[in-house]
Amino acid sequence: MEHARRVGVEKFVCLGTVCSYPRGTPVRFKEDDLWNAYPEETNAPYGRPRRCLDTHRAIQEFGFRASTQLRLGLQETISWCEGVTRGVDAVVHP
Repeated sequence: MEHARRVGVEKFVCLGTVCSYPRGTPVRFKEDDLWNAYPEETNAPYGRPRRCLDTHRAIQEFGFRASTQLRLGLQETISWCEGVTRGVDAVVHP
């Protein structure tokens, strides 16, 4: 994110997770609600604010530019989550 700021990127999109919000956050929450308290206890290890991957060194060292279109990335993430859910359901409800 810092590199994007330094080189003048106009819009930076970083996706997060609802697990980052504290317990009891009202529905229709705002981004600022994220900082009102520690994340809900059972989600805290997964929901604490995370850093985005800085691929600048990969570009510098190897000429590698990581790039996935947002729609494709979301579709792949959803497919992966659905697969994990089916696996968990199979174990929990044999």
